[in-house]
Amino acid sequence: MGETVERRMAEMTTSNEMQVEGYAAVFNQETVLYESPDTGWKYLERVDPKAFEGSDMTNTVLNYNHGKVGTILARASNGTLRIKADEKGLRIDADIIDTTTGTDVYKLVKRGDLKEMSFAFVVDEDEEIRDTTNKLYCRVIKRIKKLYDVSIVDFPAYEGTAINARAEGIDIEKFEEIVKKEERAPAEQRKRIFILTNM
Repeated sequence: MGETVERRMAEMTTSNEMQVEGYAAVFNQETVLYESPDTGWKYLERVDPKAFEGSDMTNTVLNYNHGKVGTILARASNGTLRIKADEKGLRIDADIIDTTTGTDVYKLVKRGDLKEMSFAFVVDEDEEIRDTTNKLYCRVIKRIKKLYDVSIVDFPAYEGTAINARAEGIDIEKFEEIVKKEERAPAEQRKRIFILTNM
């Protein structure tokens, strides 16, 4: 079975000439992936501060839109992309290559047209926290096995749709069915009690 590669977003800025820096991930920041109009449940996710400990980042690349335009802007293995987890999150700084695309992307970041980042990764360990009182489901990413890329993106990975949230590691349709069954059960039990007491 193949590994699921997931994507998340954060922000970035420019500093020196053709150099960008920022956070590809922010720790302990809960993000709403999806809010169900049917059940009222909110699906959240956060990254644990220890998630990147032991992660394989040896060949991580900096891309634009996760490489959909086929452009690598920097790479960890040759030292043009530097990645380090600190108390805030996963910090990156990179020397962008001076190709036409690299220059264009850098100028767009510098001007503020592009200011968000996303990262593609494979989860090694996560946990589920359910708060039935407040209808909150939170997935905590505890350990990331491999970091494939950090990307400068037009739009962040969190779109707030069921299909995206499901692709990001939460099977919302399955969970919604479980929630609906749990919510129906007391009503069905009350109905049976009413029938039995009125016989």
